[in-house]
Amino acid sequence: MSREQQIKNGYKRKCKHWCLDLATQYTPSAFENKQVLKILPNMDIVALEPLPPSDQMFLERFTQKTADAVWQLQPTKLLEFLESGAALSEVQQFLQARSSNQLPNTVETMLKEHGERVSQLSDVGTARVIQVQDAALAQLIANDTRLKKLCMVANEHYLVVPIESETAFRRALRDLGYAVAKSS
Repeated sequence: MSREQQIKNGYKRKCKHWCLDLATQYTPSAFENKQVLKILPNMDIVALEPLPPSDQMFLERFTQKTADAVWQLQPTKLLEFLESGAALSEVQQFLQARSSNQLPNTVETMLKEHGERVSQLSDVGTARVIQVQDAALAQLIANDTRLKKLCMVANEHYLVVPIESETAFRRALRDLGYAVAKSS
């Protein structure tokens, strides 16, 4: 068996074990260096030869196909890709491994800026939003010694309660003499 075949079989075995939940972690191998793309300063990515379907599928996660062998790096699609949990380093490594040239400054800058933008926001979980008829009551609840750790005021008439704090919030709210009716 050739060395290349041994590597492919090892990759398949690792992937299979992870997919079947026999392994707790899967680390994909690094992108193979193949200079099959030319990346232009206008964000166009040109295939210098036919791409394998896996490369095309990966490209289309953060680009828009504009011609037979041309894709354009799209900020919105890149943000969707990053929002899905993918790492910016995956895009950078793929483009560097497949590119016949250095990444143009415009592309590097766009990738860096969008990576920074994504890192400025983080999803900290799901929350329940409770409407309060009286702004003074919202402040009273949000400043109560037991409740202030469990909620925060949003606008004047809304309380935001993280889902993991909802049961304790409702219990402390009842102790304060109030309750939240279930929404219909």
